[in-house]
Amino acid sequence: MPRQEQGIEWYLTPAGEKRYRVRWREDGRQRSRTFSRLTGEAGARGFRASVSQAQQSRTPVEENRSGTSLAVFVADVWAPRAKRRLAPKSWETTSRIYNKHVLRRLGDRPMAAIDVEVLVEWQDALEAAGVGSPTIVKAIGILSSVFREAARRPRASGVGANPVALLDKPAVKRRRRPLVWGPVVVECVRRQLLVESRRIGVTSRLSALRDTLLVAFMEMTGCRPGEALALRWLDLDDRVAIERALSGDEIVDRTKTDRDRVAPLLEPLAADLAALRRRSGDGPTDFVFQKPAGGHWRECRATLTLSTPATLTVST
Repeated sequence: MPRQEQGIEWYLTPAGEKRYRVRWREDGRQRSRTFSRLTGEAGARGFRASVSQAQQSRTPVEENRSGTSLAVFVADVWAPRAKRRLAPKSWETTSRIYNKHVLRRLGDRPMAAIDVEVLVEWQDALEAAGVGSPTIVKAIGILSSVFREAARRPRASGVGANPVALLDKPAVKRRRRPLVWGPVVVECVRRQLLVESRRIGVTSRLSALRDTLLVAFMEMTGCRPGEALALRWLDLDDRVAIERALSGDEIVDRTKTDRDRVAPLLEPLAADLAALRRRSGDGPTDFVFQKPAGGHWRECRATLTLSTPATLTVST
């Protein structure tokens, strides 16, 4: 049930989130404004004071006085939603670029004060500092996502449209040619993995066979490392069904491009896989390329945390 507290009504949503509502009459109409986690109780109290002042001076109430900064909006509203929706590796990259190229230059500015002219100056500064085109494009994409979210909350953010849409993205050119290994190099790598494993001990031979087969598997199917490490035996038939990928500590039901695909399973590779399964005794739901103790591998990566309402930080 809503409760009244010094002219401010607060209540709990069905999801359990506490919200505040300020009501007032203006020009014969009942008006209200709701404050959620963006500005919370402090924002509601400050706005209530501005309403009282406006009523005493008989001036219209200005609803967009909050001056919410970009840093506060990102930390309180945009970042929690983005972190839930992005894969761990994508979130790590997003956080790093935001901290370095967006937060430092625009974080203290009120959202409503960031227009296209400010953004053009920001982009020019990045280019003058020698920031690469791919990074600038990624930073523009992050800002665009932030302002789209802000435009959906105009009363809280003061933003009515997305100014990032007017920016011209720099052309992204390939800086280096991809290095494609041929069969000779692949076989040399496979042989070295076997030789090194034998020096460790006989018990590591099964793991070494998985490692060498992983190299050949990626070379012959075009599978990404994370996609190969997410494969189970039931995904292999006369073809390879690529529908999942390893992302951080877990297997996610999507690939990097969010598109499932099928790769042919060549006869030599199929024979090696069959020999590995006979030797290992794996079941249909076991991972093809698993840890020596069983289970899927984990990526070594940084852990992302939100330390303060105004910053996104990366800690290891």
